[in-house]
Amino acid sequence: MSSSWTPIMGTVTADFEAEYKIPGELGHKVSGRDAFEKMMAARFAFFKAEGVHRRHVITAPYFLEQTADSARVLINILVCTTTNHEKWHPFASAMAEFRVAKRDGVWAFTHQIEVTDSKLDMSLIKLLPTSVIEK
Repeated sequence: MSSSWTPIMGTVTADFEAEYKIPGELGHKVSGRDAFEKMMAARFAFFKAEGVHRRHVITAPYFLEQTADSARVLINILVCTTTNHEKWHPFASAMAEFRVAKRDGVWAFTHQIEVTDSKLDMSLIKLLPTSVIEK
């Protein structure tokens, strides 16, 4: 897959897991880097087709735990959006916990849990199209 966002795939482990939770909706869990990449490709294709652009304003990381080879990091996120290049506006905030580990001397993401404080402007299944992942 050749897209400007694909370099991020080099920062996640093969056994990477991501969990997404929104109040009032069933959460989604994605297991494995390949499944995560397929989901993200479908997400960005949907955004492009709909003229949606997202930006995430994040706080500095807060380290919950850290050892020589692992860490748990918390960030707060302000999610902003625009459609068809209209005015940008914030529409949700979230908290995300990331787990990272040093493998072969390189830090990589192993787990992500993201929870918003309210419903979003689209359903989670549109934002995170897990249906593209082969079970």
